[in-house]
Amino acid sequence: MKKKFIFCMMFVLSWNAVVSQTKPSSNNSNNKNNMEKLNLNEFTENNPKNTAGKMMTKGDTIKTLIKDDRYFVKERVKNSAFSMVRSYDTSSLAICTEVMLFYGFCTGIGKSYDEKGDVIEEEDYDKDYPFSVEMLIDKCKKEYGIDLSVDMDDFDYMRAKYLSDPNAYNPYSDGYRFVRRYFYIDKYVYDVGISLTPGPICALRRAILIDGSTGEVISDETGPPAYPPGPTGGPK
Repeated sequence: MKKKFIFCMMFVLSWNAVVSQTKPSSNNSNNKNNMEKLNLNEFTENNPKNTAGKMMTKGDTIKTLIKDDRYFVKERVKNSAFSMVRSYDTSSLAICTEVMLFYGFCTGIGKSYDEKGDVIEEEDYDKDYPFSVEMLIDKCKKEYGIDLSVDMDDFDYMRAKYLSDPNAYNPYSDGYRFVRRYFYIDKYVYDVGISLTPGPICALRRAILIDGSTGEVISDETGPPAYPPGPTGGPK
């Protein structure tokens, strides 16, 4: 089942489209008496980011649907860095898995369901990170003035704003930022990156490495993007 979660995460990372810390709701019960099924009829909009997919918008809630070996639905609140990804069986439309994402990595409790809609497996994606995602958001907001709960990935908007008035462009409020976490050298860490150049090409960024256990800042550097080598460099 773990492979299903990993595939789900990698699938979402391949999407280009992902001012609050609002999270999509998860299923808190381990027994779903009313089995959740996918309603394909609610997806009536074409997805401009992925022509093979469909979308549904209701207020600030955005759902994106795409079909592979299963149906995958990504639900998020507009501009939120949190999203819920659920997979559904293509025949019965019954829910198979669900997991919460923060930027590109899984967080919280991932769940797998059987054909009756009961939870058969859970995985705690935060077990190696006593310094939680919520604590990270609070730290970066207080110490750096960066609100990580807001996902800024609208490159066209950022570039247009920069070109209209370069002096008004503020990378900390307008610029692209991202968060990753992984095992690095001898500990689990958060990697907070802020692009200091406008547009989709991150030629210069500020990189803040934070201990996933204590919340202490390991390094805070500015330069071209640099990624940790080897198999431990990916999202965890």
